[in-house]
Amino acid sequence: MRHIVIPDLTVPLGKQTETKKALTRFISALVEEGVVDLQSYAVSKTAKAEDLRCGLITTITPAALRDQRAGWRKFGCMTRMLPVSYSYSTSTVDAI
Repeated sequence: MRHIVIPDLTVPLGKQTETKKALTRFISALVEEGVVDLQSYAVSKTAKAEDLRCGLITTITPAALRDQRAGWRKFGCMTRMLPVSYSYSTSTVDAI
């Protein structure tokens, strides 16, 4: 399976509201059923049936996740994603 890696999802989520909504809808569709047609001002592409879906690997701060969660539920993104969190021990933080 193919994956898209976005090192910091807070960057595109910091854009205008309509841009955030469009990104959320696109990611939701891409992860769930796939995207066949992709069009923008510069690109127009039609994919083959076997190229439809991919996974998403990204990071987001806990605060940004809380801010976006309601909107993601509305578009169905939260049912398609597995949030994972971790924290460093005090000794690791001191070493860093």
